Order: sequence, then structure tokens, then C-alpha cells
Amino acid sequence: MAINLGKKKDTGNKYPTKTSINFISDKQEKVDRTALILFPVFLILLALFVKFLVLDPMARLEAAKREYSQFETQLNEVKAQLKDYDQISKEYNEIRGDFMNDKERSYLDRSEILDMIKDDVFPYVELQSIQVSDNIIRIASGNTKLDTVSKIVGILLEDTRNADVKVKTAKSDSKVNDDVTANMEIAFAGVNK
Repeated sequence: MAINLGKKKDTGNKYPTKTSINFISDKQEKVDRTALILFPVFLILLALFVKFLVLDPMARLEAAKREYSQFETQLNEVKAQLKDYDQISKEYNEIRGDFMNDKERSYLDRSEILDMIKDDVFPYVELQSIQVSDNIIRIASGNTKLDTVSKIVGILLEDTRNADVKVKTAKSDSKVNDDVTANMEIAFAGVNK
């Protein structure tokens, strides 16, 4: 906007004179130029912000959801396959003997012990008692000769199922003959040892 002050009288000077005042500033053009430079910088920063702080985390979240869904599907398939596991495990444990504690399970089947006694002792002497505690077998023989007791000990020591054999007592109840009753202790090693 300009204000005209009118014409001045010619005073004889030939120098230029200003006859109007301009109140409009050129600062607006500088502001427009700065805005045009800063706006693309702002857009670049906004795009970086959106990409790294919004879109990338959302993409990772979606990938994690898909992976979780796949694992959940797999888990449901496995659960469906194992729906009868408890019943089968119960039946298996009844047959296998999981009702025993760890110590009892570490020993071989007692039928192996009885087979060893049947093979190594029964052919030579009658037994009064058999006690099995852990893998220690205590047997009490009926009346027999001392030589027979020695023979049984030798046979038991040669049997690879046994680790050790000890005669605890051998006593005679009769003064007439030399028959004895013997108490023996056998450390059963087992078939696999």
C-alpha cells in the first residue's frame, strides 16, 4: 500500500525525490522460502517417524500374532493326539510296575531272583525260608551236609547273576549226625551286570 503525498513545487533541484511511501515488507517472501525448505524436511522426518515408530512395530506385532497362531494350532494338534495319554500311561504303569519307588525299580524283577535260586540252590537242598531285601537274598537251608553248603556257595559264586555269597551261620542241631542248617546271604547283581 502506498500513500501519495502529492506533487511538490519545483525548487530547481534536479535530484530525484520520493513521492510515495511503501508500507509492504518483503519479509513474507523470506518466510515463504523458509517454509518451502522446511516442509519437505518435516515430511521426511514424519515419514521416518511413521515407518520406524508405527509401521515397523505393527508389522512385527502382526508377524508375532501369526507365529503364535501357528504354534497354538500345533499345540492343539498335539493335545488331540495325546488325549488318551493318561489312560494309556496308567495301563502301561500297571504292567511295567511304576507303582514302585525309584529304588525298587532299580532292582531286577524278583522272578529273576527266584529263577537263580531254583537253578543254583533247589537241586541241592530244601529251603526253610527266603527273604529278599533290596538286592540282598537271605536263605535258610534245611538239614544238609557241610560239603553241600560249600558246593552251593561255589555254584552261587560262579553264577554271573550274583555279586557275592556269604555263609552267615552253619550249625548242627544234632550231635548224632553231621547235618547242618545254613543261613546264607547272596548279593544279587542281576542278569545285565
